[in-house]
Amino acid sequence: MKKNISIALVFATFVLCVSCASRQKAAIPTVVPEAEIQKMEAQARELNQKPMNKAQARRGMREREKASEQTYEKHHDRIQTKEVRKRMKKDKKKSAMQNSNKKPGKLKKLFM
Repeated sequence: MKKNISIALVFATFVLCVSCASRQKAAIPTVVPEAEIQKMEAQARELNQKPMNKAQARRGMREREKASEQTYEKHHDRIQTKEVRKRMKKDKKKSAMQNSNKKPGKLKKLFM
């Protein structure tokens, strides 16, 4: 009995698809790609996670701080060349004199 009903449903669906195909494309359900399934599973896992305790939150915060420090150090090392260090030293001397409202000596003018 169940087999007859399932065969009838399959046949009716097939007939409906064929009749629709003559007018327009059949409405066949799309297959969800594997990436979408993984994304949905990740969202479900996030919803089911327990809230972090204070120690876990601090650990996560420290890891983020450490990562940002490392990226800054890499950037700093990349831009710190010999010419840049010389220019910064020269600018520091000039700004110190300008901030203290002093005129540089004649020898300092030559070497600045």
